[in-house]
This record gives sequence, C-alpha cells and structure tokens, in this order.
Amino acid sequence: MADATDFEPASTPNLPRVRDPQFREVYANVSLTGISPFDITLTFGKATDMAGQTVQVDQVAVTMSPQHFKALCLSLNET
Repeated sequence: MADATDFEPASTPNLPRVRDPQFREVYANVSLTGISPFDITLTFGKATDMAGQTVQVDQVAVTMSPQHFKALCLSLNET
C-alpha cells in the first residue's frame, strides 16, 4: 500500500480560489459516512426539534474518491 506521503494535500495551494455562486455554509452537529469501493460520502446534518420530536435533518452530502478522503483525513489530523 502507498505511504501517506504519496498523496496530494486536501487542497492545492498554488491554485486561486473562487466561490461558487451556489456556495452555502451550514452548521452540522451530525455526520454520517458512507463507503463503497469507488467513493466515500460524508453526509452532514443537524439534530433539531420538530413538532416536539428530535429529528436529524440532512443538509448536505459530499462525495469524494478514497484517495482524496485519505488526504483530507491527513490534513484534519495535522490541523
């Protein structure tokens, strides 16, 4: 298996960053991870009260390759 140093960082520092017109910021206190042989999906949501019952409201899902997920994990661990 490849060493952790063989992977690119989670972001590419030499590329300029721009914000997509559909960008939105969400608060999440719930997360789910879905894994398949080809990709990994992180679903973020918020636990909140609705009609007197606590429910989980899924807000956004991010799907990425296993290689990018590993780079993200390395970046999060460093942070």
